[in-house]
Amino acid sequence: MMRKLILATAFAFAFGPCLPAAGEGECAAPGFVYLTPGDLADGEEGKTMGRVDEADLQGRKFVLAKVDGEAFAVATGEQPFLAFGDGLLVTGSACNSFRGPGELVNGVLAVANAASTRRMCIDPNLAGFERYFHRMLQSGVVLTLEGATLTLAGGGRTLEYVEEK
Repeated sequence: MMRKLILATAFAFAFGPCLPAAGEGECAAPGFVYLTPGDLADGEEGKTMGRVDEADLQGRKFVLAKVDGEAFAVATGEQPFLAFGDGLLVTGSACNSFRGPGELVNGVLAVANAASTRRMCIDPNLAGFERYFHRMLQSGVVLTLEGATLTLAGGGRTLEYVEEK
């Protein structure tokens, strides 16, 4: 699974600035590889990854708990979160807050046109997280929802969010 992501990313940077978006027949954003659940499948029989639909997310707010299996905590301020509204409006916050329309296809969520504030981030851990988090959302992440835990996987990273009650 990890090798497929690494190879896809290397291919994107080595063979040109523009790749066709999955199923779109048009040019994807430079440097981004659009993922589908099949790109991340590990071959296990009967396993379904990312089979989350809009109804599973609507009206829910999730707070970041782990990055790549390690607990994630900020030094000051609010813990990063993701929230989902009507029509798959995705909002969230890290150093900056953002909101934009999400597209969810076969369990893969992409938020390509989010508006965001532009504040400087004092916490270096949070600043680093914010950079790769926005790239992940733009290129697409596979969602898995197990109870109150929402997992985002893509770009070689795994983010675990826990529903805020």
